Amino acid sequence: MTDEQVKALAGSHYSGDDCWYSCPLSEEGCCNDTVEKDVCNCGYDDRVKAITLALIAERRAVWLEAAKFFDALQDEQNPRTAGQLIFNFQEHCYQQAEAGR
Repeated sequence: MTDEQVKALAGSHYSGDDCWYSCPLSEEGCCNDTVEKDVCNCGYDDRVKAITLALIAERRAVWLEAAKFFDALQDEQNPRTAGQLIFNFQEHCYQQAEAGR
């Protein structure tokens, strides 16, 4: 997932009818002079961070699974067992893809 896709998934900075309540980082900005102008106060930046961290965790899990698979494959002396490991890993990947991971 690209940065642009993550940002689209997270939504956007809050922009209300009354710019007093809008996020300072929204397109219209905020009319309230008492808030910092360069700090998000609507939660958008936190949503982007949470999505990014979740994606990092999922990618790490996939790489760890792949590393375990190749470790097991290297340990196997029997080609039939190695072939079964490849098939099992392939099935696992397809299941993860179907589950949306």
